Amino acid sequence: DLLQYMVDAAAAAAHNEDASGGVTPQSFADNLLTFLFAGYDTTSIALAYTLHLLAAHPQVQDKVVAEIQAVLGADTAPTCDIVSSLTFCAAVVTESVRLFPPVLVTMRSLEADLHVGGHRVPKGTNVMLPIYWIHRYEGNWGADAAAFRPERHLDEIHGKDKAFRMMAFSAGPRNCVGMRFAMMEAVIVLAVVLRRCRFSLPTDAPPVRPVVAGLVQKPEHGIWLHVQPRESAPAL
Repeated sequence: DLLQYMVDAAAAAAHNEDASGGVTPQSFADNLLTFLFAGYDTTSIALAYTLHLLAAHPQVQDKVVAEIQAVLGADTAPTCDIVSSLTFCAAVVTESVRLFPPVLVTMRSLEADLHVGGHRVPKGTNVMLPIYWIHRYEGNWGADAAAFRPERHLDEIHGKDKAFRMMAFSAGPRNCVGMRFAMMEAVIVLAVVLRRCRFSLPTDAPPVRPVVAGLVQKPEHGIWLHVQPRESAPAL
């Protein structure tokens, strides 16, 4: 598992005289804390919003379920190798974190002076990047930037140069170390849950409004859903 890989890498680095680039005890501890704490709330928040959006768009939910059934059949377990074939399901998760990024802002410290619009921003300045705004800016995503449209992430045109328009996992060499793990985890959870359950919105559900909760954002009133078992659901 992930922990064992990190232990093995740290042990190998400890016995290597030239451990440059290897896993040190400090980097081992830092990365372990990142996966344990940074990856818990963010993934659960992303899944909550994804289920809300699928409940609000039943036609998209049906399309996801059709893909899951086509790829997994009735009882195939969603392994890591198979998950890569669930492309539309992954696009749904990506669109969900575009509209409702669990982390609303990120920060970078300038390593050199930056000149923007005739102004100098000095080296060492902390620059805040508003992820929520970047994800909903029409200049980045078109006139339907506020709409839930997973297909945009399957579109070759929208896929080009998307890295710095899609900042849910940050971007560049210091992006989120758990990005692939989080995406794989979210897709597997959706594949398991959606094969068994159908989600819809209660008529009395409060509006979904993100509020800041520490380092992340959460829906102010939680996510309200009706859950019904599917008739053809496989056994647990």
